Amino acid sequence: MTVSKKTVILITGANRGIGFQLTKEFLSRDNTVLIAAVRNPDNTSSTKPLLELPHGTESSLIIIKIDSLDTPSAASGIASISNQIDHLDLVIANAGILNQFGPVSEMSPDEIFAHVAVNTVAPIALLQASKPLLQNATHPRFVVISSSIGSIAEVEAHPAQLGAYGASKAAINYLMRKVHFEETWLTSMVICPGWTQTDMGNTGAQIMKFGDKAPVPLDVSVEGVLQEIDGITRTEGGKFASFDHNDHKW
Repeated sequence: MTVSKKTVILITGANRGIGFQLTKEFLSRDNTVLIAAVRNPDNTSSTKPLLELPHGTESSLIIIKIDSLDTPSAASGIASISNQIDHLDLVIANAGILNQFGPVSEMSPDEIFAHVAVNTVAPIALLQASKPLLQNATHPRFVVISSSIGSIAEVEAHPAQLGAYGASKAAINYLMRKVHFEETWLTSMVICPGWTQTDMGNTGAQIMKFGDKAPVPLDVSVEGVLQEIDGITRTEGGKFASFDHNDHKW
């Protein structure tokens, strides 16, 4: 079977947490080409778990380099497989960081810049780099793993002091809603996976003295995210989805 007849999916941050579990689930499906984007493909500790994942019938894995702190790497990573891939059905901008805790009045400019670079700029660079291949797909989809912390309408419901993270997620939410109206050929969505039991989520829970673990089990989060992605359709005002199927306010 040729690649043009397969479902081709690209996921950033594919070697850990939510990205790894999404990669595992999609790769287990038949007739799928899964492009796993990681920061350093030469690091065997990053790639070995990916290479050991089971494949569905006629499915395959391709590992490429995309570093969210290196904006041009989105274009170069996709260009590196241009001889293997003629379209992209689904792109998931999953890579993200959460490194700042504390009040806005005390966070450093460098912390803001770092969060915006990874959580805001990198997904847009990925969209721009993947646009030509998305346009070759019959039903192209572009999804950003965001957070309810980035909802301006819901700020009062989230008292956690995560200013740099929240601002960077609010920015990507805005940009992706603009994309919804500007790119009418594309079905796009931002989705909150919940406060998930990943390394990032559990570390945040410990720092904020919530407990040893975040509240949402990883398998529950990923199952909900998959259901939302599989059922995605274009809506009038764009979609700020959630793993629990209760859409968020912008």
